[in-house]
Amino acid sequence: MIQLLFQVYAGTSVLDEFFNNLLEKVIVRMNTVPMLDHLKRHLLSVLLTALAYNPSATLSFLEQRNLVDEFFQQVLQDKMCEGFTNAYERKTFIIGLS
Repeated sequence: MIQLLFQVYAGTSVLDEFFNNLLEKVIVRMNTVPMLDHLKRHLLSVLLTALAYNPSATLSFLEQRNLVDEFFQQVLQDKMCEGFTNAYERKTFIIGLS
């Protein structure tokens, strides 16, 4: 649902007031153990969509929590890249990194 909000309101500032809180929810969920691969891919996709919505705010959020390196390592890991199997996930992956 959060991913859809970022996609619908891309190019606007509608979600800026809630942006950090939304990303915080994603990070908290990502730290839940055990984490299934498909759920981890989805949560990474949410962060990639957030990058497309507001790159500077997303990177700032990740920097404040010292998560930039970890985020990009997880996204670019062979296992995760191979896991983006459907067209939607691949598009999100490319758009988020562009």
